[in-house]
Amino acid sequence: MGKISFLVVVSFVVLALVPVWGSTWYVDNSVGSSGDGATWKTAFKTIQEGINAASGGDTIIVAEGMYAENIQFNGKNVVLTSTDPLDPSVVANTIIDGNKAGSVVTFSGTENETCVLSGFTIRNGSGVPTAMPWVDIRATGGGVCGGTWERRTLAAVGHNVIVQNSAEYGGGLAYCDGMILNNTITENSKPYALAGGGGLWDCDGTIQGNRISANHAGGGGGLCDCDGTIQNNIIDRNSAGMDGGGLANCDGTVQNNTIAGNSAGRYGAGLYQCDGALRNSVVWGNRTDAGGAQLYLCSRPTHCCIEGSNEGGKGNITTDPLFVDGPGGAYHLRGSSPCIDAGVNFYWFPWPQRDFAGNCRLHGPRVDMGCFEHGSSPDSDGDLLPDAQEVARLTDPQVGDTDGDGLCDGLEVLRSSSPQTPTRPSVLHVPGTFPRIQEALCLAVSGDEIIVAPGTYFENLQFSGADVVLRSSDPSDPAVVAGTVIDGEGAGSVIRLTGGETESCVISGFTIRNGRASAGAGICGGTYFQPTRALIERNTITANVSIWAGGGWSGRLRRHNPGKHN
Repeated sequence: MGKISFLVVVSFVVLALVPVWGSTWYVDNSVGSSGDGATWKTAFKTIQEGINAASGGDTIIVAEGMYAENIQFNGKNVVLTSTDPLDPSVVANTIIDGNKAGSVVTFSGTENETCVLSGFTIRNGSGVPTAMPWVDIRATGGGVCGGTWERRTLAAVGHNVIVQNSAEYGGGLAYCDGMILNNTITENSKPYALAGGGGLWDCDGTIQGNRISANHAGGGGGLCDCDGTIQNNIIDRNSAGMDGGGLANCDGTVQNNTIAGNSAGRYGAGLYQCDGALRNSVVWGNRTDAGGAQLYLCSRPTHCCIEGSNEGGKGNITTDPLFVDGPGGAYHLRGSSPCIDAGVNFYWFPWPQRDFAGNCRLHGPRVDMGCFEHGSSPDSDGDLLPDAQEVARLTDPQVGDTDGDGLCDGLEVLRSSSPQTPTRPSVLHVPGTFPRIQEALCLAVSGDEIIVAPGTYFENLQFSGADVVLRSSDPSDPAVVAGTVIDGEGAGSVIRLTGGETESCVISGFTIRNGRASAGAGICGGTYFQPTRALIERNTITANVSIWAGGGWSGRLRRHNPGKHN
């Protein structure tokens, strides 16, 4: 029931919606009758008319007004926008009202990243009740429905207010695997006791910069089953009748968020059963009726400040983080804070990265715990080098990867290679080149070979998408395999791949043990829709526990691993 302050290392990625230029169509419901849509004077009266007239690459601009419609994109890769998506008053006054007649906005699921929905208030949608989604995969989602369980849109949804919608699953949005950026998603709900995702459900793309607030569901009041990257959001005042007031069953990367003031009837007021990387966030003031923890059945936090906790965890501290006092000091660290230089320096995926103020993430020998890097200076391109150092090193402060080799300038410096000369694949040794396997993975480029000496490594490894060979010193020797152990300490999957790896990525010659996750406790090979193609061979995968499936591994891995026992 108490309040816990929870801090981890922060990263910040700035993304933008990029419109596609073609013909422009105009919609204004104040005109007397629909024209040909070619000018404001001859505008269409309805948004659907604009979509029907448009072709791929076109832009549809909608004047302020209230449009009582349930619109369908029908697979068209078009930009649908208000007159100024960055003006809150324009967004508030450009309303698409679904009149509780179904989803307000429906994508077919075939749209790609060039399709954009931006600058509207989307309200009064309702999802039609269906059977459980794993039995009946018809569309659901009250505000924005992105397709079906099998076929999901990649359209970008940005700068909208998605409010007061309801559905069995995903009151605000469902099945949206594209970028969900800078929206206010609030007061959405599901009317059925066991359903999940009041704000968002099963959205597996990048969810960034949103205010996800005051939504309600049976499980996952804010977000449920969202397995992409969830970063730089405010997730607050959401509630769940059962578990996961803020987030539930979100197994992707959860970083750089404020998760505050959420509530749950049972367990996980902040987060429930989130097995991915959990870092870069402040989790505070979340409560459960049953007295359950803020985090329940989640990956075990490491290198965090969890005030008053007695749960242990690698690199964690339990003292007062010593925030700066005053209205401008929220989550900034005092110079005497125990959180300064107390983080870890190798969770660099994905870059670019900055702290919450846009300053360089790394200042001093180690990163700080928390949202802000104490004493840091601006880093315009988020490449882990401050602008002032870029000038001194003759690199470009506006380009994160000056030599274009796929490794950002700051990581080149950490790797002791030149940011001005393309890095070539090489052999990295653990311990030796790097003390820990994760550090080598975070600083590796495709084609690198990481050779790990015998020993027990207590790590939960996250691949960064590079096609590297990770192997023991002799995968053909059973004694070496038995003696080169990666132990997950029950804190999540022992090894988690992104799902984008090709056949050139190899994991070979390890004993992989003591993982615990919803699925893929030993090795998690991406997601259902993006399984890895990495070669997993000559490993012993043992003593791992998955709650649902895949104690040894999950995902369609190419594998040859004698001695798997889970």
